[in-house]
Amino acid sequence: MSTSQRRAVARSRSKGILLTTAILTALSAAAPGVAVAAAPNHAPLAPDHLTVGDQSRPLEVEGAPQFGWQPLDVDPGESQSAYEIVVSRAATASGAAQQVWDSGKVTSADEAYVPYGGPALADGSSYTWTVRTWDRAGAASKWAALASFDTGITDSEWKASWIRRTTGEKDDYTLARKEFTTGASQVVRARLYLSAYQQYQAYINGKLVDRGPAYTYTDEGYYQATDVTQDVKAGGANAIGVLYHWYGPGQGRPSDEPGMLARLVIDHADGSQEVVLSDGTWQVTRGPWLTQSYRNSDGRDYRESVDGRLAQAQEGWTLPGFDASSWQAPSVVGVHPSGVFTHLQAQQTRLSYQTVHPVKVTTLADGSAVADFGRIIPAMPQISFAQGQSGRTVSLQAGYVLKPDGSVSSSNHDNQSTNLSYSYIEHDGAQVFQAYTYEGFRYLQISGAGEPLDASSIAAEVQHVAEDPSRAATFTSSDPTLNQVDDLLQRSALYDTQEQFLDTPTREKGQFLGDSVDISRALMAGSGDRSQTAKAIREFAESQKRYWPDGRLNAVYPNGDGKRDIPDYTEMYPGWVWDYYLNSGDRSLVADTYQVSLNVADYVRRYIDPATGLVTKFAGGSGAYVNGIIDWPNRYGYDTATTVRTTVNILAVDVTGT
Repeated sequence: MSTSQRRAVARSRSKGILLTTAILTALSAAAPGVAVAAAPNHAPLAPDHLTVGDQSRPLEVEGAPQFGWQPLDVDPGESQSAYEIVVSRAATASGAAQQVWDSGKVTSADEAYVPYGGPALADGSSYTWTVRTWDRAGAASKWAALASFDTGITDSEWKASWIRRTTGEKDDYTLARKEFTTGASQVVRARLYLSAYQQYQAYINGKLVDRGPAYTYTDEGYYQATDVTQDVKAGGANAIGVLYHWYGPGQGRPSDEPGMLARLVIDHADGSQEVVLSDGTWQVTRGPWLTQSYRNSDGRDYRESVDGRLAQAQEGWTLPGFDASSWQAPSVVGVHPSGVFTHLQAQQTRLSYQTVHPVKVTTLADGSAVADFGRIIPAMPQISFAQGQSGRTVSLQAGYVLKPDGSVSSSNHDNQSTNLSYSYIEHDGAQVFQAYTYEGFRYLQISGAGEPLDASSIAAEVQHVAEDPSRAATFTSSDPTLNQVDDLLQRSALYDTQEQFLDTPTREKGQFLGDSVDISRALMAGSGDRSQTAKAIREFAESQKRYWPDGRLNAVYPNGDGKRDIPDYTEMYPGWVWDYYLNSGDRSLVADTYQVSLNVADYVRRYIDPATGLVTKFAGGSGAYVNGIIDWPNRYGYDTATTVRTTVNILAVDVTGT
C-alpha cells in the first residue's frame, strides 16, 4: 500500500469511527456460539486531493498530464481496485465544456502520477477533470469534485520578444512597463506568461501578481503562468510592470545574459481575445538600487542599497497613466526563441511568502533598534518609517549572534564570512523599505532611523518553497527536546529549499548535489513536497549532458564557473532518484533519467580494482576534493592519502548494487 493510500485509510477510519464502534459493540454483545453476519461493504467515498503533476492547480502543464488523487473509504483495510478518469475542455465564452478523454474503468491500485492517455491537448488552454474509484468488492465511488489545470505554451507560441535595458551593470535592477487598453466586454480568462533572468516581480495595475526565478541556463530556462483574470480591467487602460534583477554569474547562477519575456492573453465574454507581448514598445529604466560590492566571494550576491528618493520619483510606475517620458525604449533581442534564449520550460515549483514581526525589539543607547525574530529565517527585511527625512541614510545589519552590548554582530566568524548589511536613503515623510534579496538571519539592527521603531514597524518577509501543509509529517513525543529537534529538522529542510536546494541561504546559495540529496530526502519526508526534488533531479541530469560525457555530474548546478565535480556527489544520484520514486510513485522521472544513472554506474565501475573489488584512484574532483573525498573527512583529520576511500566505496555500493 502506498503512503497516500495509508493516509487515506487513516482518514477513512476517522470518518467511519462511529460505524466501526457500533459493529464492534454488536459483536461483543452477541451470545457465545451465535453466528454474527459479516459487516456490509460500503462504497468508497468520492476521491479528494486531486492533483496534476503533484500540483493542485497547475497553470502550465506540458506534455501528457499525470493525475493523482486520494481514495477514501469508510471500511477498514480497504484499497482501491480500479479507477476511471474523465478529462474535458473547460467551458469558454464561445462554447460549453467538451469531453476529450474517458479512460474507462482501469483495473489498478495506482492513484499517483497516472498518465493521461487521450488525444493531444491544446496549448495554453484550460481543462477540468474528475475521477472515481472502485473498492476490493467492486463497489464504485461517486465522481470527485471537478479539478482544473491549464496547459503550458511551447517555444514557438510565445510570439513575444526578449527585451532588456542596455547596460554594463553587473547588478542590474530594471523596471519594464507597458500600458494597453482592453475591449469593453467582460474579461472571463486572462493568463500572464513570464520569464526573466534571473529573478522578477510582475504587477498588473499596481498589484503584485507573480514572482519568479530563472536561475538556469538560457537554453534550459523557466517560465511561469499566472491567473490574472481578476486583475485585468475591461474597457479601459491597464498596465503591466515587471521588475527583474540580473545578478550575473555566481553560486547557483550560470554565466549568461539578462532579458525579460512576457505574454498576456485576455479572453472576453463576447469571444474576442487580446494578446499583449513584450516588444520594442515597452519602456525601461533602472530601479532605485545603488551599485554595491559583493556580500562575499562565494555566493557573489551583492549588498543591497536602495535610494528612497528615486523610489518616490518612480512611485506608481506599475499603474496606468504614469509619466514614463524619461524612460527609454528597450533593447530587443528578438522574438523567442532568439539569441541565447533558445528554450523555455514550465516552472515546476513556486515560492511562498509570509510576513513576520519580531518577538522582541530592544533599543540600544544610541537609539538603534535590535529586532529578534526568535529563530533563524531566510527573509527580506521590511521597515516602515513614519518620519523620513530626505537624504538620511539608515543602516541595517542582519546577523546570527548578538555582541555583549546587545548589538548585532557583523563579524565574519559569526556570519559565515558574509556581509549581511543593507542600507536605505530616505525621502521625506512616511515610507517603507522593502529588501528584494533574502538572507538567513535571526537578528536585525536598524541604526540612524531618527525615530523610535517597534515590532509593528519592523518585519521580515520569509520565503521558501510553497508546500502543502496537509502533507506535512507530524511528530509528538513525551520529550520536549525531541519535539524541538523534529521541528528544527523539518524547518531547516524547508528553509533551505528556495528557488533551488541550497548549501545555505547565507554564504553559498548554490544548488550543490550532495546538499540537495540530503535536503530533498528531509523535505519529502517532512513536508511532503516532491516537485522541487523532481526539478533538481532533472537539472543535475542536464549537467551530465552539458559537461560530462564520462558519466559524472556537476557538484553544483547551475553555476557561474560551469564545469565542476565532486565524485562522491555523483555517486549519490542514482539512489536519490530511487528515493524519489519510493516517495512519489512517479515512474516517468525514473525512465527519463535512467540513462543518466546508467552513465553514473559505468563511471564508477571503471575505477573498480579487479583484485579487491574496491573503487580505487577514482578520477574526478579538484583541490581538496580530488579523487573523491568530501567535507567531513577533509576537515576532521581523516587520512586522505589512502588509495581506497571508505566514503567512495560505501556510495559505490548504492550505485552498482554490489
